[in-house]
Amino acid sequence: MVTDAYTQVNEGGIGIHILNGGYAQLVSIFTVCCQQGVLVESGGYCSITNSNTSFGTFGLVADGKVTQALTGLVNGANQIGSNFIINGLSQQPTTDLALSFDAGVTLYDIWFATPVTSGQSVITISEQLVTPPINGAQVTFYKRSAINASSHTFEWVGTGNSLATALPATGAMPIQANEVVMTNGGLVVYTSTDQRGDFRIGDQLTINGSSGTITGETFDKSLFAVLTPYILALEG
Repeated sequence: MVTDAYTQVNEGGIGIHILNGGYAQLVSIFTVCCQQGVLVESGGYCSITNSNTSFGTFGLVADGKVTQALTGLVNGANQIGSNFIINGLSQQPTTDLALSFDAGVTLYDIWFATPVTSGQSVITISEQLVTPPINGAQVTFYKRSAINASSHTFEWVGTGNSLATALPATGAMPIQANEVVMTNGGLVVYTSTDQRGDFRIGDQLTINGSSGTITGETFDKSLFAVLTPYILALEG
């Protein structure tokens, strides 16, 4: 589904609902006073660009994952980093899947996988692991419910599903934690701006709209990486 320039005023309902592996590209979508502005579940996926979620209870919600028939086995001890040799595969894993070394408790998105040769593939995941998975451990694959949102605007999300009481003039208070919700393996990748002008790149970095300050784990890591060589040089 490809949708452009659509407004959904649905007090207490769902603005956009994608499920059962559905795929949608959404542009200039506005949801107002919805229980969930955009809800993806059971392996659904959407990209959403230049859109807006106003009032309501929750903004972008990704819930759940779907287990795939594909499985494999870790080939070799002490594998760390982001590349892993996996045996016992019946087909090449695709980049819309995630894998797990612990039966779905922890998921790692697949960035690349080599063609399967004699049941073996080298799979690149989204993170660098410092603790190796157990040699011979089963690898399971999942299709995550996912939202990829770019330039999304949140306005007073969490203030409620009735426009009569959700406006800021009535004293309603937004709930920032309700803007993006990820549960049961669901994934939301986003950049956003809220009613205060705060700009976010996922939940790792925030630029405060009023003060211009930058906070977040990603910023702290970057700052540490930049400053450490200078500190060591000064100490030397």
